[in-house]
Amino acid sequence: DVALLRAVMRADSRAETEHPSSGEARAALVSLGRVQASRGRHAAALAAFTRYVAGGAGPLGEEAHFGRVAALDAMGRDAERDRAIAALESAHPNSVYLPKARALAAK
Repeated sequence: DVALLRAVMRADSRAETEHPSSGEARAALVSLGRVQASRGRHAAALAAFTRYVAGGAGPLGEEAHFGRVAALDAMGRDAERDRAIAALESAHPNSVYLPKARALAAK
């Protein structure tokens, strides 16, 4: 539902603006990235996932790294996608997202 997606995006943006260093704000970046990706806004999704990853290790690191891979793939940025896969593998060598990431690169 479009109204629900918009509400999530507003809440996530508000959490990040009001409390940028909180765990909730960092988690909001991953939620925002997912919503943006689901709407086909891959550049915005990439920006959100990249900000999460740049903040250092966190509980949603695997999801954020894979979100970067998927967004880059959707934008046809293959060389960057491959570097993002390597970063995912380096940060999370046993990630459940690695097979999906590698499948994107193999297509």
